[in-house]
Amino acid sequence: MLANKVTGASVAISEGGRLQFQAGFGESDIENKVRATPETVYRLASISKVITATAVMQLVEQGKIDLDADIRTYVPEFPDKGKVVTVRHLLTHTSGVRHYKLGELDNTSPFATVTASLNRFINDPLLHAPGEKETYSTYAFNLLARAVETQGGRFFREYLKENVFDKARMAASGLEVQAEIVPNRARGYLLKGDRTVNCEFADISYKWAGGGMFSTAPDMCRFGDALLSGSLLKAQTFASMMEPQKLGDGKPLPTRGLSWALGNFRGSRAIAHGGAQQGTKTFLLIVPNTKTVIAVLTNFESHNPGELANAVCEAWFGEPK
Repeated sequence: MLANKVTGASVAISEGGRLQFQAGFGESDIENKVRATPETVYRLASISKVITATAVMQLVEQGKIDLDADIRTYVPEFPDKGKVVTVRHLLTHTSGVRHYKLGELDNTSPFATVTASLNRFINDPLLHAPGEKETYSTYAFNLLARAVETQGGRFFREYLKENVFDKARMAASGLEVQAEIVPNRARGYLLKGDRTVNCEFADISYKWAGGGMFSTAPDMCRFGDALLSGSLLKAQTFASMMEPQKLGDGKPLPTRGLSWALGNFRGSRAIAHGGAQQGTKTFLLIVPNTKTVIAVLTNFESHNPGELANAVCEAWFGEPK
Protein backbone atom coordinates (compact mmCIF):
# COMPACT_ATOMS: atom_id res chain seq x y z
CA MET A 1 0.00 0.00 0.00
CA LEU A 2 2.79 2.41 0.84
CA ALA A 3 4.56 1.73 -2.44
CA ASN A 4 1.40 2.44 -4.45
CA LYS A 5 0.01 5.18 -2.17
CA VAL A 6 -3.17 3.17 -1.56
CA THR A 7 -5.35 5.21 0.80
CA GLY A 8 -7.34 2.44 2.49
CA ALA A 9 -8.00 -1.27 2.23
CA SER A 10 -9.90 -3.99 4.03
CA VAL A 11 -8.92 -7.65 3.77
CA ALA A 12 -10.79 -10.78 4.83
CA ILE A 13 -9.77 -14.42 4.47
CA SER A 14 -11.99 -17.43 5.01
CA GLU A 15 -11.07 -21.11 5.05
CA GLY A 16 -13.41 -24.03 5.54
CA GLY A 17 -16.41 -21.78 5.97
CA ARG A 18 -14.94 -19.70 8.79
CA LEU A 19 -13.37 -16.25 8.78
CA GLN A 20 -9.72 -16.68 9.70
CA PHE A 21 -8.55 -13.10 9.20
CA GLN A 22 -10.14 -9.68 8.85
CA ALA A 23 -8.51 -6.28 9.14
CA GLY A 24 -8.51 -2.74 7.82
CA PHE A 25 -5.46 -0.75 6.74
CA GLY A 26 -5.06 2.96 6.05
CA GLU A 27 -8.00 5.33 6.04
CA SER A 28 -11.54 5.05 4.75
CA ASP A 29 -11.96 8.84 5.01
CA ILE A 30 -8.79 10.92 4.90
CA GLU A 31 -10.41 14.28 5.61
CA ASN A 32 -12.07 13.06 8.79
CA LYS A 33 -9.21 10.73 9.75
CA VAL A 34 -11.42 7.61 9.83
CA ARG A 35 -9.44 4.38 9.89
CA ALA A 36 -10.38 1.54 7.57
CA THR A 37 -11.75 -1.49 9.44
CA PRO A 38 -13.23 -4.86 8.48
CA GLU A 39 -16.66 -3.16 8.65
CA THR A 40 -15.74 -0.48 6.11
CA VAL A 41 -18.16 -0.54 3.15
CA TYR A 42 -16.73 -0.21 -0.35
CA ARG A 43 -18.12 -0.10 -3.85
CA LEU A 44 -17.64 -3.56 -5.37
CA ALA A 45 -17.49 -2.35 -8.97
CA SER A 46 -17.44 -5.35 -11.35
CA ILE A 47 -17.41 -7.98 -8.60
CA SER A 48 -21.15 -7.20 -8.70
CA LYS A 49 -21.29 -9.33 -11.86
CA VAL A 50 -20.67 -12.64 -10.07
CA ILE A 51 -23.44 -11.83 -7.58
CA THR A 52 -25.84 -11.19 -10.46
CA ALA A 53 -24.66 -14.39 -12.15
CA THR A 54 -25.44 -16.31 -8.97
CA ALA A 55 -29.00 -14.97 -9.02
CA VAL A 56 -29.36 -16.01 -12.66
CA MET A 57 -28.09 -19.52 -11.91
CA GLN A 58 -30.57 -19.89 -9.05
CA LEU A 59 -33.34 -19.36 -11.58
CA VAL A 60 -31.65 -21.78 -13.98
CA GLU A 61 -31.81 -24.39 -11.22
CA GLN A 62 -35.52 -23.72 -10.82
CA GLY A 63 -36.16 -24.16 -14.53
CA LYS A 64 -37.21 -20.52 -14.92
CA ILE A 65 -34.24 -19.50 -17.08
CA ASP A 66 -32.56 -21.51 -19.85
CA LEU A 67 -28.92 -20.54 -20.44
CA ASP A 68 -29.26 -21.08 -24.16
CA ALA A 69 -32.60 -19.35 -24.62
CA ASP A 70 -33.02 -16.01 -26.40
CA ILE A 71 -32.77 -13.23 -23.80
CA ARG A 72 -35.89 -11.70 -25.40
CA THR A 73 -37.83 -14.60 -23.87
CA TYR A 74 -37.18 -13.00 -20.47
CA VAL A 75 -36.57 -9.37 -21.41
CA PRO A 76 -39.29 -8.31 -23.86
CA GLU A 77 -37.91 -4.75 -23.85
CA PHE A 78 -34.80 -5.89 -25.77
CA PRO A 79 -35.33 -5.29 -29.51
CA ASP A 80 -34.84 -7.95 -32.15
CA LYS A 81 -31.23 -7.66 -33.35
CA GLY A 82 -31.62 -10.13 -36.19
CA LYS A 83 -29.53 -12.69 -34.30
CA VAL A 84 -30.25 -14.59 -31.10
CA VAL A 85 -28.52 -13.29 -27.98
CA THR A 86 -28.66 -15.96 -25.29
CA VAL A 87 -28.33 -15.78 -21.52
CA ARG A 88 -25.05 -17.67 -21.85
CA HIS A 89 -23.72 -15.07 -24.31
CA LEU A 90 -24.45 -12.34 -21.77
CA LEU A 91 -22.81 -14.21 -18.88
CA THR A 92 -19.65 -14.92 -20.90
CA HIS A 93 -19.19 -11.48 -22.52
CA THR A 94 -19.74 -12.91 -25.99
CA SER A 95 -23.12 -11.30 -26.70
CA GLY A 96 -21.95 -8.32 -28.75
CA VAL A 97 -23.87 -5.97 -26.43
CA ARG A 98 -21.68 -2.90 -26.11
CA HIS A 99 -19.74 -1.63 -23.10
CA TYR A 100 -19.53 2.07 -22.15
CA LYS A 101 -19.44 4.95 -24.59
CA LEU A 102 -17.23 7.97 -23.98
CA GLY A 103 -18.60 10.00 -21.08
CA GLU A 104 -21.05 7.40 -19.79
CA LEU A 105 -18.88 6.54 -16.77
CA ASP A 106 -19.41 10.08 -15.49
CA ASN A 107 -23.15 9.63 -15.04
CA THR A 108 -24.67 11.88 -12.36
CA SER A 109 -28.36 11.07 -12.89
CA PRO A 110 -30.11 8.46 -10.72
CA PHE A 111 -31.94 5.53 -12.32
CA ALA A 112 -34.86 4.33 -10.22
CA THR A 113 -35.32 0.96 -11.92
CA VAL A 114 -33.46 -1.67 -13.91
CA THR A 115 -35.90 -1.15 -16.77
CA ALA A 116 -35.02 2.55 -16.97
CA SER A 117 -31.33 1.70 -17.25
CA LEU A 118 -31.93 -0.46 -20.33
CA ASN A 119 -32.67 2.62 -22.40
CA ARG A 120 -28.98 3.56 -22.31
CA PHE A 121 -27.99 0.84 -24.78
CA ILE A 122 -30.74 -1.50 -25.97
CA ASN A 123 -31.37 0.36 -29.23
CA ASP A 124 -27.70 0.33 -30.24
CA PRO A 125 -26.47 -2.29 -32.72
CA LEU A 126 -24.49 -5.30 -31.55
CA LEU A 127 -20.72 -4.97 -31.86
CA HIS A 128 -20.52 -8.40 -33.51
CA ALA A 129 -22.52 -11.57 -33.97
CA PRO A 130 -23.33 -13.30 -30.66
CA GLY A 131 -20.75 -15.97 -29.87
CA GLU A 132 -18.26 -14.66 -32.44
CA LYS A 133 -15.75 -13.29 -29.91
CA GLU A 134 -15.37 -12.10 -26.34
CA THR A 135 -16.00 -8.39 -25.73
CA TYR A 136 -16.42 -7.29 -22.13
CA SER A 137 -19.77 -5.68 -21.39
CA THR A 138 -21.19 -4.32 -18.18
CA TYR A 139 -24.47 -3.46 -19.90
CA ALA A 140 -25.01 -7.14 -20.71
CA PHE A 141 -25.65 -7.59 -17.00
CA ASN A 142 -28.44 -5.01 -17.02
CA LEU A 143 -30.30 -7.44 -19.27
CA LEU A 144 -29.57 -10.28 -16.85
CA ALA A 145 -30.92 -8.19 -13.97
CA ARG A 146 -34.13 -7.63 -15.89
CA ALA A 147 -34.38 -11.38 -16.55
CA VAL A 148 -34.03 -11.98 -12.80
CA GLU A 149 -36.91 -9.57 -12.26
CA THR A 150 -39.27 -11.10 -14.81
CA GLN A 151 -38.52 -14.70 -13.84
CA GLY A 152 -37.90 -14.13 -10.12
CA GLY A 153 -41.13 -12.23 -9.67
CA ARG A 154 -39.78 -9.17 -7.86
CA PHE A 155 -37.55 -6.16 -8.30
CA PHE A 156 -33.86 -6.97 -8.71
CA ARG A 157 -32.95 -5.30 -5.42
CA GLU A 158 -35.57 -7.29 -3.52
CA TYR A 159 -34.60 -10.56 -5.20
CA LEU A 160 -30.92 -10.15 -4.29
CA LYS A 161 -31.67 -9.26 -0.69
CA GLU A 162 -33.90 -12.27 -0.12
CA ASN A 163 -32.08 -14.87 -2.22
CA VAL A 164 -28.42 -13.87 -2.05
CA PHE A 165 -27.55 -11.34 0.64
CA ASP A 166 -29.81 -12.74 3.38
CA LYS A 167 -29.01 -16.37 2.60
CA ALA A 168 -25.28 -15.66 2.69
CA ARG A 169 -25.56 -13.51 5.84
CA MET A 170 -24.30 -10.45 3.98
CA ALA A 171 -25.94 -7.85 6.20
CA ALA A 172 -23.74 -4.95 5.05
CA SER A 173 -24.25 -5.49 1.30
CA GLY A 174 -26.67 -4.00 -1.19
CA LEU A 175 -27.28 -1.93 -4.31
CA GLU A 176 -26.03 1.63 -4.19
CA VAL A 177 -28.65 4.37 -4.18
CA GLN A 178 -26.69 7.58 -3.92
CA ALA A 179 -29.09 9.41 -1.59
CA GLU A 180 -29.35 6.59 0.94
CA ILE A 181 -27.27 6.53 4.13
CA VAL A 182 -24.83 3.60 4.25
CA PRO A 183 -23.09 3.19 7.64
CA ASN A 184 -19.28 2.89 7.45
CA ARG A 185 -19.15 3.79 3.76
CA ALA A 186 -15.66 4.65 2.51
CA ARG A 187 -14.87 7.77 0.54
CA GLY A 188 -13.00 7.25 -2.71
CA TYR A 189 -9.66 8.63 -3.89
CA LEU A 190 -7.22 8.62 -6.80
CA LEU A 191 -3.84 10.03 -7.75
CA LYS A 192 -3.48 13.13 -9.91
CA GLY A 193 0.20 13.43 -10.61
CA ASP A 194 1.68 12.79 -7.18
CA ARG A 195 -1.29 14.19 -5.24
CA THR A 196 -4.10 12.17 -3.66
CA VAL A 197 -7.46 13.74 -4.49
CA ASN A 198 -11.14 12.89 -4.10
CA CYS A 199 -12.57 10.69 -6.84
CA GLU A 200 -15.05 12.09 -9.34
CA PHE A 201 -18.73 11.89 -8.43
CA ALA A 202 -20.70 9.17 -10.21
CA ASP A 203 -24.18 7.80 -9.70
CA ILE A 204 -23.86 4.07 -10.45
CA SER A 205 -27.55 3.13 -10.33
CA TYR A 206 -27.46 2.72 -14.13
CA LYS A 207 -25.40 -0.48 -13.71
CA TRP A 208 -26.49 -2.14 -10.47
CA ALA A 209 -26.07 -5.65 -11.86
CA GLY A 210 -22.66 -5.17 -13.43
CA GLY A 211 -21.03 -2.62 -11.15
CA GLY A 212 -23.45 -0.97 -8.73
CA MET A 213 -23.24 -2.94 -5.49
CA PHE A 214 -21.44 -2.32 -2.19
CA SER A 215 -20.15 -4.66 0.50
CA THR A 216 -17.48 -5.34 3.10
CA ALA A 217 -14.53 -7.73 2.88
CA PRO A 218 -16.02 -10.17 5.45
CA ASP A 219 -19.37 -10.12 3.61
CA MET A 220 -17.61 -11.07 0.38
CA CYS A 221 -15.97 -13.99 2.18
CA ARG A 222 -19.43 -15.02 3.37
CA PHE A 223 -20.60 -14.89 -0.24
CA GLY A 224 -17.76 -17.18 -1.30
CA ASP A 225 -18.40 -19.51 1.64
CA ALA A 226 -22.09 -19.72 0.72
CA LEU A 227 -21.17 -20.73 -2.83
CA LEU A 228 -18.72 -23.36 -1.60
CA SER A 229 -21.15 -24.78 0.97
CA GLY A 230 -24.14 -25.04 -1.34
CA SER A 231 -26.18 -22.41 0.50
CA LEU A 232 -26.74 -20.34 -2.64
CA LEU A 233 -26.43 -22.90 -5.44
CA LYS A 234 -26.30 -26.66 -5.76
CA ALA A 235 -22.77 -28.02 -6.02
CA GLN A 236 -23.21 -29.07 -9.65
CA THR A 237 -24.58 -25.64 -10.57
CA PHE A 238 -21.63 -23.85 -9.01
CA ALA A 239 -19.28 -26.32 -10.70
CA SER A 240 -20.84 -25.47 -14.06
CA MET A 241 -19.98 -21.80 -13.51
CA MET A 242 -16.32 -22.80 -13.26
CA GLU A 243 -16.27 -24.70 -16.57
CA PRO A 244 -14.45 -23.00 -19.47
CA GLN A 245 -16.90 -21.72 -22.07
CA LYS A 246 -16.69 -21.73 -25.87
CA LEU A 247 -17.32 -19.40 -28.77
CA GLY A 248 -19.97 -20.24 -31.32
CA ASP A 249 -17.42 -21.96 -33.57
CA GLY A 250 -16.28 -24.21 -30.73
CA LYS A 251 -13.08 -22.30 -29.96
CA PRO A 252 -12.46 -22.63 -26.21
CA LEU A 253 -12.30 -19.71 -23.81
CA PRO A 254 -9.94 -21.25 -21.24
CA THR A 255 -10.08 -18.35 -18.78
CA ARG A 256 -13.81 -17.57 -19.01
CA GLY A 257 -16.48 -19.34 -17.01
CA LEU A 258 -20.05 -18.16 -16.45
CA SER A 259 -19.06 -14.64 -15.38
CA TRP A 260 -16.04 -15.83 -13.35
CA ALA A 261 -12.45 -15.52 -14.55
CA LEU A 262 -10.72 -18.91 -14.41
CA GLY A 263 -7.14 -19.58 -13.37
CA ASN A 264 -5.06 -21.38 -10.78
CA PHE A 265 -3.19 -20.62 -7.59
CA ARG A 266 -0.32 -22.82 -6.41
CA GLY A 267 -1.49 -25.63 -8.69
CA SER A 268 -5.14 -25.52 -7.60
CA ARG A 269 -8.03 -24.30 -9.68
CA ALA A 270 -9.07 -20.78 -8.72
CA ILE A 271 -11.81 -18.39 -9.77
CA ALA A 272 -11.71 -14.66 -9.38
CA HIS A 273 -13.20 -11.32 -10.32
CA GLY A 274 -11.87 -7.80 -9.96
CA GLY A 275 -13.52 -4.43 -10.05
CA ALA A 276 -12.58 -0.85 -10.89
CA GLN A 277 -14.64 2.33 -10.91
CA GLN A 278 -14.80 5.77 -9.33
CA GLY A 279 -13.55 5.51 -5.76
CA THR A 280 -12.66 1.84 -5.64
CA LYS A 281 -10.63 -1.10 -6.87
CA THR A 282 -11.43 -4.59 -5.64
CA PHE A 283 -10.54 -8.25 -6.00
CA LEU A 284 -12.24 -11.50 -4.95
CA LEU A 285 -10.49 -14.89 -5.14
CA ILE A 286 -11.91 -18.35 -4.42
CA VAL A 287 -9.79 -21.52 -4.29
CA PRO A 288 -12.40 -24.32 -4.13
CA ASN A 289 -10.00 -27.19 -3.29
CA THR A 290 -8.90 -25.52 -0.05
CA LYS A 291 -12.25 -23.77 0.50
CA THR A 292 -10.37 -20.49 0.67
CA VAL A 293 -11.92 -17.10 -0.05
CA ILE A 294 -9.86 -13.91 -0.09
CA ALA A 295 -11.44 -10.48 -0.47
CA VAL A 296 -9.42 -7.28 -0.90
CA LEU A 297 -11.45 -4.06 -1.15
CA THR A 298 -9.89 -0.61 -1.49
CA ASN A 299 -11.05 3.00 -1.80
CA PHE A 300 -8.31 3.97 -4.25
CA GLU A 301 -8.53 4.01 -8.04
CA SER A 302 -4.87 4.39 -8.99
CA HIS A 303 -3.43 0.93 -8.41
CA ASN A 304 -3.70 -2.70 -9.52
CA PRO A 305 -5.84 -4.56 -6.95
CA GLY A 306 -4.66 -7.91 -8.33
CA GLU A 307 -1.13 -7.13 -7.17
CA LEU A 308 -2.35 -6.40 -3.66
CA ALA A 309 -4.54 -9.52 -3.63
CA ASN A 310 -1.65 -11.69 -4.86
CA ALA A 311 0.56 -10.31 -2.11
CA VAL A 312 -2.11 -11.22 0.44
CA CYS A 313 -2.41 -14.72 -1.06
CA GLU A 314 1.34 -15.29 -0.96
CA ALA A 315 1.51 -14.08 2.63
CA TRP A 316 -1.36 -16.34 3.67
CA PHE A 317 -0.29 -19.52 1.89
CA GLY A 318 3.46 -19.04 1.73
CA GLU A 319 6.38 -18.55 4.03
CA PRO A 320 6.38 -15.20 5.87
CA LYS A 321 8.74 -12.71 4.29
